[in-house]
Amino acid sequence: MNINNLLSSIYEINELNDLKVLSYNMGQNKKLVQGPGGNTSIKIGKKLFIKASGKKLENALNENIFIPLDLEYILDIFENYYKFNQNLELKPLINTNLKPSIETFIHALMPFKVVLHSHPLDIIAATATDDFKKNFGYILNDIKWDLIPYQRPGFPLAKSINNSLKIQKSNVLFLANHGLIIGAENINEAKNIQKKILEKLRILPRKIVTPNKKALKEISNKIPHSILPDSDTIHTLGCDPKSFYLSQKNPLYPDHMVFCGCKPKIFESDKSQLEEFENHSYIIIPNLGVLFLKEKCELLEIMLETQAEIFLRLDINKKINFLSNKDCKDLINWEAEKYRKKIN
Repeated sequence: MNINNLLSSIYEINELNDLKVLSYNMGQNKKLVQGPGGNTSIKIGKKLFIKASGKKLENALNENIFIPLDLEYILDIFENYYKFNQNLELKPLINTNLKPSIETFIHALMPFKVVLHSHPLDIIAATATDDFKKNFGYILNDIKWDLIPYQRPGFPLAKSINNSLKIQKSNVLFLANHGLIIGAENINEAKNIQKKILEKLRILPRKIVTPNKKALKEISNKIPHSILPDSDTIHTLGCDPKSFYLSQKNPLYPDHMVFCGCKPKIFESDKSQLEEFENHSYIIIPNLGVLFLKEKCELLEIMLETQAEIFLRLDINKKINFLSNKDCKDLINWEAEKYRKKIN
C-alpha cells in the first residue's frame, strides 16, 4: 500500500509533504541534526507519520523515510508497556522492512500535531552542565518549557516526558545530554519555535587550534590504511588541551556512544603497537589530532566532528555530566540501537 492511500485529501498529502520539506532542511544543518539522528512526525487523523529508525532526515525528499502508525495502538502499548516484551516491534500500517523511530512513544505522547526532535550542538552542551536553568532560564520566560533529566532513549525517556506533560503541557522540552523536542499545531509554527529556541541558546565555541597536519601525516605513513579526517575541527580532540581532556571521559550523549563507542584509543608513539588498533576505527594523538584507521567513513567523520564541536562549547571549569557506565552499557546492549547502527 502506498503511504498516500492512507491520507483522505490533497490537504493531508500536502501536510505530509510539508513535513518532508522541513525534515530535509533540518537534515541539511549539521549543527541541528547529525547523520541518522533526530526525528520528526505529524499526526493526521488517528495516524502518526514518523521518521523510520536509522534513516536520515536529509533524505526526506528522495526516500520514503516516513512510516504510518495507528496512534491509539501506540498509546495503548505505552500505557501497558510492562505487559509486553520490551523488544516489541511497533507494527506500521503498511508493509515495509523499516522500523519506526526509537522515539515513537515520545511523538505519540506529545499533545501536538507536529513534533520535531533534534540534537543541536549548543543545547547538548548547555544541558550537560548542572546550571542550565541558571544560565538560560531567564531568556526562556516567554516559553512553556521543561528540562528532562537524562534517560535512555525509547520508553524510559518517554516515561519521564509523560510525567512532565502531566504537570505542564510544555511545547519545548530540553533533554539533558541529548537534545531538543518541539511541539506545535502546524509546520510553520514548529519551524518558528525551533528557530527561536536555537537563537536564544546559541553558545560561542572556543577558537579552533590549527592542527599540525605534517606531523599527523608522518604518523599516518607508519600505520597501514590510516588517513586524516577532512574536518580540521575533528583534530581539536587531540590538539586542543581542553577537548583532549574531555575526549577521554565517557560519552556526553547517546549517538556518540552508539556510533563511536565508549572511549577512544589514545596513540602513544613510544608504546603503541599496530595490533592494538585492530578493534578501533580511529585514534586520538595527543597534541596533534585524529587519524581514521581503516577506510574513509562519512558517518564517523560526522560523529567525531559533532563531538569536537560540542566540546568547543563546554567550560571544563564547570561540572559536566557525562553518561555513566550503566548508561553506556544500556545503549550498547539495546537491540534498537544495534539495528540503527547496523543499517548505517
